[in-house]
Amino acid sequence: MTTAKLWEPPRERVAQANITAFARRVEERHGVGVPDYAALWRWSIDAPEAFWREVWDDGGVIGVRGEHTLVD
Repeated sequence: MTTAKLWEPPRERVAQANITAFARRVEERHGVGVPDYAALWRWSIDAPEAFWREVWDDGGVIGVRGEHTLVD
């Protein structure tokens, strides 16, 4: 059984997406390659503490981050 994409956004739309800008900032700050969503997802699994720290900072969360970024 094969799966085919039903739709894919144009490259211009992907280039202007907030998640694309987030991925570029992750690349710059952490020196990792995140060329697409799958790579960003993989990095979030491999470095969950750094990922959630970036989500907090990038999202402009107002509050006290606390002592721990991630608690299992």
